[in-house]
Amino acid sequence: MQYKFRITRVEQAERWIRATDEEAAIAKLRAELAQPYGLFGEWRTVDTQLVVIASKQQDDARQTWAAPDAALLLSISEAAEALGVPVTTMRKIVANDEIPSREIGRRRFIYREDLKRYAEGG
Repeated sequence: MQYKFRITRVEQAERWIRATDEEAAIAKLRAELAQPYGLFGEWRTVDTQLVVIASKQQDDARQTWAAPDAALLLSISEAAEALGVPVTTMRKIVANDEIPSREIGRRRFIYREDLKRYAEGG
């Protein structure tokens, strides 16, 4: 099954803005927020709401876990894609030792079976 979610996330941040008056400060802040990566430092999640808005049977024939020619090790980005989470979330999962990982050279990898166990809650 596949589920489509609508996610609403409320976040807060505080920022000092240097300006001649309040109106100019608001204009500067709006301009900064319009940028894709504003320099706001730390955002704090205040509320998150998840609502299922649709579901459907999975129609593709891919089997992520059982493919015989599938790689034994997954990179962080491949593991994130397999779980359906952002790469930053996957990095936090690995950093918090929630899933075993292995460093090879300068890269970190996750065993496919460990990822499957994690996804199944074990």
